[in-house]
Order: sequence, then structure tokens, then C-alpha cells
Amino acid sequence: MENVNFVVQLLKSDECVTLMAHAEVSKAELIDEAIRQGEIEEDERECFDKAEFCANKWMKAVPRAGYSTYYYESREGVRGAFKATCLQYLW
Repeated sequence: MENVNFVVQLLKSDECVTLMAHAEVSKAELIDEAIRQGEIEEDERECFDKAEFCANKWMKAVPRAGYSTYYYESREGVRGAFKATCLQYLW
């Protein structure tokens, strides 16, 4: 089994596409790991390289009707919260 540096998820909504790392990493590290894990293709790199919104923040996942999992911004110390790097671009 391949070693995973950190978990990356590709999240899509009607307005935007978000790459989320379950870790505090750089934009380049996030994109490289997303490609390595198969979340995005190499030809999608440019879209994420040009993305202007990149933030390190506390997130929390909760089950919610209509979503497999819903993520929202949280804060340190909240049970189940994790540090994440989010890279986002609008459709």
C-alpha cells in the first residue's frame, strides 16, 4: 500500500471546487498530493495553481441531509475539529 502523506478530498458545489487537505500544508504540496492520490488529474493542476483562495483553518465534518459529509469552519478545541488547508476556485 502506498504511503499517504495526508488525506486530500475534492469537494464540489454549485459555485466552486475545493481541494481540502487534512493537514496544514503549502498550496504546492496540496496540489502535488491531490494528483498523487488521484483526486485531480495532472491537466487540472493549472486551475488550482491559479486559485487565489488558499487558507489554513480549523474545520469540522458533520453528517447532513443531501451531503455525504458537510464541512464547516470551526475553531481549535472543538471536539472533532481538524486543521485543514483549503484551496478553492469558482466555476
